[in-house]
Amino acid sequence: MTNVIHSFLYADEGDTCCAPMAAACGNFFAKERNLDCEFHSAGIYAKEGTPVDPLAVRAMAELYGIDISGHKSVALTPEIHRAHGLCRTMDKRLNAFYNDRALAWPTDGCFTVAKPCGKDYDAYLAAAKYFYVNVSNQIDRLVKEGRILVRESN
Repeated sequence: MTNVIHSFLYADEGDTCCAPMAAACGNFFAKERNLDCEFHSAGIYAKEGTPVDPLAVRAMAELYGIDISGHKSVALTPEIHRAHGLCRTMDKRLNAFYNDRALAWPTDGCFTVAKPCGKDYDAYLAAAKYFYVNVSNQIDRLVKEGRILVRESN
């Protein structure tokens, strides 16, 4: 039987831009497709409670109507790491931190996104578009594999 997963973690350095954008896309698709799962984010160097980058908030809202303005950064702990069925990092160098859990994802366990931090608004728009497409594709693959389930209708 396939290992069904209900909780996913996207991780980056500070949890103020890329990981929250990816998690928000995941939760958007989970709700839209009535899936029995949720997506979270955390950062290996995150300062607890730091708000999301305003340009990331703007890009997600303008492109997809997704509001991430209330997200506050979460520091990645071993407990948070263990609480999620799959973890996905924002780049290859973070994969070593996750070892086999990151590698359990389809392909190599990480995104290959150009990080927008410190760049102009167009970089944030590009990252938001990247996550929207790639998270959707990953979810589709995991549903097809039976690793994410559709909620039963009442």
